[in-house]
Amino acid sequence: MSQITDLGWNAIAFGLLLTAVGALGWHRRLRVLWALLLLGGAIGLGLGRGILVVSDLWLLPLHADLVRPLLLVAGWAAFGVAARLAGPLHLPGPPIVIAPLAGALLGELPAAALLSTMAADRSAAARLSLAAAAGGLLGRVGDPALLLLGEGRPIWTLIPLALACAVVASPRPEDLQTEPGSLVVTAVAATTALAALVPALTLPALGAGIVTMAVLGREQIRELRPAPLTWTLFTAALALCGVAAGLPEGLALGIEQAGGFLGDLATPAVAAAAALISTLLGGSGSAVLLAATLDRALSLRGDELPLAMMAGCAMGGLGPLVVAGALREGWRRWLGQIALTVVFVSLL
Repeated sequence: MSQITDLGWNAIAFGLLLTAVGALGWHRRLRVLWALLLLGGAIGLGLGRGILVVSDLWLLPLHADLVRPLLLVAGWAAFGVAARLAGPLHLPGPPIVIAPLAGALLGELPAAALLSTMAADRSAAARLSLAAAAGGLLGRVGDPALLLLGEGRPIWTLIPLALACAVVASPRPEDLQTEPGSLVVTAVAATTALAALVPALTLPALGAGIVTMAVLGREQIRELRPAPLTWTLFTAALALCGVAAGLPEGLALGIEQAGGFLGDLATPAVAAAAALISTLLGGSGSAVLLAATLDRALSLRGDELPLAMMAGCAMGGLGPLVVAGALREGWRRWLGQIALTVVFVSLL
């Protein structure tokens, strides 16, 4: 009983630390520093309670069986940073087509960042970034939730949700102050996105994409914006500390018990819970935590609940609005996308 109590307290303490990310996760300038401070607190707490050992810190991803997920989210973030450096895509058409495609090819965060620099105003930036987030559901490199939770699952079933969320975002023709993009950058992004659909090629594709985009953007090195990468690394490391504390086991048990008495409502409830976790912890950290939860929940071996979890995690993050600097202008549409996601997964 004492051991169970200790494990419970560890999970609660680290759950609160991860939840605390949301206190400043919406702040464009302070979010990275806040995540770093919380990571330091998590490591200190882990060492103090005997959960972590200094000599084995570097082996923690291996012990938690999260080496590949962490490499994937780090590669995803690095690809986005390099892609933003390389420049805009050459995607002709109206914004309601361009923005989702950019999100699918580059990832929601770099697409939102690039589109916001081409937006007419902040309201336009909000609509474009939310449409890019919707496009993230169209491919595995579009969002870390699909990257980690979509392997081996029919992610194509989320295409109608992606299209519907793009309609909710409703970018307008006048939102985008178009400028010529690069066909080469577009070809590299498309090749990376297509190759990433094959699980065995995902990591090599991301690696090749990072190098190629970095070479293409080498003349713009002074414009490098590493904040999305550092944010991803810090929140993923925080989630890793939560995994070491036993948080995924608690989440898995809660999901299994909830599924028993919620019945048909379990699917939308999981989507809503995943969206909340993504809102607080960020897309990358929540994807790492939920991937570990799936590995520990015996009742989640099918596709229905994991797809609901994936959709909620993908649409719950505030990252696209934060990097676009348009949180105030876009939060209502963002809530609309989450509500639509919950309704959609209940119909799966």
